[in-house]
Amino acid sequence: MEQIRGLINESEEKKFKKSIFGFDKKEIFEHIDALENNFRNSIYNYEKKLSEQANALTMALREKETLAEKAAELDKQVKILSVDVDQHKSLLVAENNALKERIQALEEYESKNELLLNEMIGLKTRCEYAEAERQSLLETIKEKDEVISEQCKQNAQAERVLKIETEKIKAQYESVRKIQLLNIQSLKENLSKITYTVEQL
Repeated sequence: MEQIRGLINESEEKKFKKSIFGFDKKEIFEHIDALENNFRNSIYNYEKKLSEQANALTMALREKETLAEKAAELDKQVKILSVDVDQHKSLLVAENNALKERIQALEEYESKNELLLNEMIGLKTRCEYAEAERQSLLETIKEKDEVISEQCKQNAQAERVLKIETEKIKAQYESVRKIQLLNIQSLKENLSKITYTVEQL
């Protein structure tokens, strides 16, 4: 952003307030600032969400492993006690089914987290594309400012040449004017002499 401000300030010092596309430099600056803030906020929010999801997934995976071990142990206990303790077996089967449902829910949660990761990758790609567009815009502004600067130099040179030519024309005009004044004065004197001669006749 400092680079953009420098380019804009340099252009304003040269009294050139419009870019080649007709956009106000301040508007371009504010637009780029807004884009950067939006992308920065989006990335921050998604990274925060991803971090939370990753932590939750880690805990869920640990819980899944623990529950899987418990389910396996409960299956063993069900097999051992199935002959003599039907009521206890029913309770264990119910708990085992609940654990299996919990594992299934955790697996679904893991699938959702995978979708979130894919969404984050897509967001990163869009952000990289936006950054590339921003860099391209900065390069365009720089190139146009260089063209403007060169044009200003050429205009200044042309103005100096025009000023010199104007001074020359003024000097030539003044010289011609003085000669014409002398001629007029001479004609007046001759006219006076002729008039005087006529009157004497």
